Amino acid sequence: MRSYLVLAMCGIFLLQYFIQIHMVENLLIVVTLIAFIASATKANSVPRWLGCGMLILGFILELEKGTGIEGINQGIRMNLPLLSLVILVPLLSIPLKLGGFLDGLNSLLQRLKHHPQKLFAGITSVLFVLSPILNIGSIRIVDELLKDLKLPPAMLAKSYLLGFSTTMLWSPYSAAVAVVLYYLKVPVTEYLAYGFGIGLLFLLIGNVLFAACCAINH
Repeated sequence: MRSYLVLAMCGIFLLQYFIQIHMVENLLIVVTLIAFIASATKANSVPRWLGCGMLILGFILELEKGTGIEGINQGIRMNLPLLSLVILVPLLSIPLKLGGFLDGLNSLLQRLKHHPQKLFAGITSVLFVLSPILNIGSIRIVDELLKDLKLPPAMLAKSYLLGFSTTMLWSPYSAAVAVVLYYLKVPVTEYLAYGFGIGLLFLLIGNVLFAACCAINH
């Protein structure tokens, strides 16, 4: 039931995004809160109380600001695009698998499994390309592709962190980059060349350090 509620929330969000009807917007808020409650009841104790506490704190802050129910609704809607992206992006791997487009990639990853430096470079490079487009959803897609390889969690954590972190240095779709450029009034076209270069340098340094650690351990 919980899964259906979450999928219904994403579906209503997409519907409301295109048709912009006030009644659908209200329905979206209700379904989102119900999905949150249903998910919280199944979560572990620490995430459950942390999530509920943050939600209640958000309600209190909006009421103290004087925005009332409308402020609460707006706060909920602001987080739905990212939440829907994280939930729905893994579905993109289904047509890719059915079309056989991932077979070559899987065979390549299998060959690189015993070459950690090359595999690490491949994972971080894929995230470097996908993260500016899919945001954090890119990690879900890459993790879906790699789950059958049963790689060490430490290696996956390092590669995900490095590959995704580069996005925050250069992608105009990253919230951090967008906010800084907006307040400093720097055009995206002027920053992009520098930011992209910094991102590549960050990616290169991370791979060099990983290769050096592998060499030391061996």
